[in-house]
Amino acid sequence: MAKNRVAELKEQQYNLEIQEMTFNHQQQRDECESAHIKQYQEFNQHWDNELQTAQDEDQQEILSTENAHTKQLEENRQRLE
Repeated sequence: MAKNRVAELKEQQYNLEIQEMTFNHQQQRDECESAHIKQYQEFNQHWDNELQTAQDEDQQEILSTENAHTKQLEENRQRLE
């Protein structure tokens, strides 16, 4: 009877250790997944910002070129008149 009780307690201890390891593993997995999602979002945000900056610079360059061409066109018209 005492041997059976000892065996039961050992089995309970083993099961508790397995549950604890499983819980710890799940926590670590969740933390790793959260860190990965955060890194992915930061990566996307960085490149969204880079793209927006490039588009803004391109738009500014287009406006500048259009203004220069308009000015040159007016100068050429005046010279030809």
